[in-house]
Order: sequence, then structure tokens, then C-alpha cells
Amino acid sequence: DPDLPSAGDELAESITYLEDVYELFPKVMVVDSNHGSMVYRKGKHHGIPRKYLRDYGDILEAPKGWSWDYELNLQCGDNKVRFRHQFGKNILKAAEQAACCLVGGHFHEDFLIQYSGNSDRLIWAVTTGCLIDDDTLAFNYNNANLKRPIIGCTVILNGLPHLVPMVMAPGGRWVGKL
Repeated sequence: DPDLPSAGDELAESITYLEDVYELFPKVMVVDSNHGSMVYRKGKHHGIPRKYLRDYGDILEAPKGWSWDYELNLQCGDNKVRFRHQFGKNILKAAEQAACCLVGGHFHEDFLIQYSGNSDRLIWAVTTGCLIDDDTLAFNYNNANLKRPIIGCTVILNGLPHLVPMVMAPGGRWVGKL
């Protein structure tokens, strides 16, 4: 959108905002997303080798404790949990096929936990909320959808997922309560 700030302006503003986040969370494992990886996909499409492009951490001036990966596999309680930006629309089916618990995002308007069990174990799959500002020009493409993004986070305690919706004020700002 020509009315948006330039990519350089947006990056500078993001880095300023992220300084506080880096202080709160000096060590973070981040899962790549379709938005963040766009520069790499466009580079590949135009024949630019990956080595010519800077890493996320360099671009965002992230601390050394931050890392990015396509997928994360963690042990959460008794469950192996795989995190990825997207597993497909039917995340429970993907969890059954992967034979482990899954956490994905991508679908801004979905915020849910689904379960599947057999005689050996319980498998769960989470489509987590998002933290986008739906009123910005950057997400104007979303106006065609009747459903709106659900702002929230997922917390895993003792191997089980919990959804934490964020209470929003009129105008779309978080009120600071969970």
C-alpha cells in the first residue's frame, strides 16, 4: 500500500519496539512465518542465493540468544510438541499423522485446542491466536474476511495447552488484562 511507511521506516520502528522485548526475553526460539520469510522467498524466486541475504537476527538487531528455525520440537511434560507456523487447516489430522502434539498459527481467526486419543495416549493440536493489529494498512487485505483475528496466546503447563485470550478495548488495544 503506497500509504504505508516505507519498509525501512517500518524496520526502524520495529527495532525500537523490539528493544523492550529483547530486554524481557533475552533468549527466544522463533518459528519462521510466511510473512517473515518473504524476503528469502522473493530472493530465491529472483535467483539470489540465500548466503547473499542477511539473517533475521542481524536485520532485527536481536540479541545472540534469539534464534529462528522452520520448526521446533520440544519436550513439554510427557508430550513431544512440534511448533511450526503452519501445518495446514486441519491441524488435528496433522497431529495424528505426526504422532505428536502440534502448535501452529497462520490462521488469524482461529484459536482452538483439539484432542485425539487412542488406547496409548492423548494427542492435542493447537491453532494459537495472533498479536496483529487488524486496523493497520498492512492487514487491509484481511478486510474481505467476515471473521476477525483473535488476539491471544497459548501457554503450555505440565504438558497441556491453555488458551489465553487478550481482552481488547474498543479500537483494538489490549486493556492489560488476561
